[in-house]
Amino acid sequence: MQAVRDWFDQTCGERREAGTAWLVIVLACVAFQALMVARLLFAGSARDGIAFELVQSTPGAVGITIAVVLTGMILLWSPRRPVLALAVIGAAYLAASAIGMHDYVAFPLLFALFRVVADTGLASVVGSVTSTGAGMLASSWLATSTTVVDEFTGQLSVAALSILAAVGVRSVRGWRTATQQSHHDAERARAIAAERDQAIARTLIAAELHDSVGHNLTAIIALSQGLAGATENPELDESLEDIETLAREGLDETRRAVSLLGRLEDPAAPAPDHHHPHSWDDVHDLADRVRALDVPVVVTETGRRPNGTPVADLGFSIVREALTNAVRHTEPLERASIAIDHHTTKGTRITIRSHGHPRKADEYEPGSGLQRLSHRVTSQGGTFNAGPGEPDEWIVDAKLPPAPNEENHHA
Repeated sequence: MQAVRDWFDQTCGERREAGTAWLVIVLACVAFQALMVARLLFAGSARDGIAFELVQSTPGAVGITIAVVLTGMILLWSPRRPVLALAVIGAAYLAASAIGMHDYVAFPLLFALFRVVADTGLASVVGSVTSTGAGMLASSWLATSTTVVDEFTGQLSVAALSILAAVGVRSVRGWRTATQQSHHDAERARAIAAERDQAIARTLIAAELHDSVGHNLTAIIALSQGLAGATENPELDESLEDIETLAREGLDETRRAVSLLGRLEDPAAPAPDHHHPHSWDDVHDLADRVRALDVPVVVTETGRRPNGTPVADLGFSIVREALTNAVRHTEPLERASIAIDHHTTKGTRITIRSHGHPRKADEYEPGSGLQRLSHRVTSQGGTFNAGPGEPDEWIVDAKLPPAPNEENHHA
């Protein structure tokens, strides 16, 4: 029984307005009823019983015509209220049976029954079929042209055809639903498999990154430590110290990125060390590192800085990437400027200009680092542009939206 109930629940039709096909059915029923009434009006006889007597008067003829046509028109509401439509048409069917006109309402009753069986749940179907059967039994008892058994058998036969047609519609609907669900499940399985493969690939890349970059940075740290104090050159010792500091920072960033990637793949993995966001003061440290290469760097900062927010950390990343690219892709780097303008309501604008002839193999195209930063900035509602300016000039310009409920501090 539960399987039958589940099948009915899974194959219920949607309650919606009448479609084109249903409108054609309604018009066909109304046309058939109109022909039946016309025959009664113009070619009726005493064999039609009470109905023939009623149409002899104008009010009776008009009343019967309107009643029969309205019964067919009720089918228009059957897609949205199938049980109610069947109940109203069933009542009209019994009333018509009392005057020998049940054939006039037979088609609307059969189509209303079809709609209930095709679209509603098990309880509604059982109740409606039982009520329709009882109504047909009463109609057969009221009929005078044949015996009750013959009349009831005939009415049940056509009702059974209507029910079988509705069950067929439900079966086709269930098959389509199952097919669509199967396709959806297959697509989902493919998507899950693709995500799994991507996760495996990311894990392998992270492991390779940790092994290769981590090993090289560790070697740089060891070499710089071994040379520290052995050169008897203060400037060279300071450069070696800077190399060691940068290598340690890079190693920490690499380990943190690999650890974070592993946590994304496995939420149960240990959390990476807490990342301390960079502040706006750290931008000046970046400028000092480039100045150590005998490159003039000018830093200007105006407005009230939103210190201690993710905006500062993102701004630091933008400046670091821009200066790194400037050092890497120009030969020589002649000068650089960093302009940071904080605005209380408009956010922060960062402009980095670098001057120098690009290396021969380099093109004026943003690298992957700038592309990732562009995605980060735009995903937060800001704008990001990188490209050539004047001859031998490269400009990185970013507008960062203000962080909500942040405290501004003087630059």
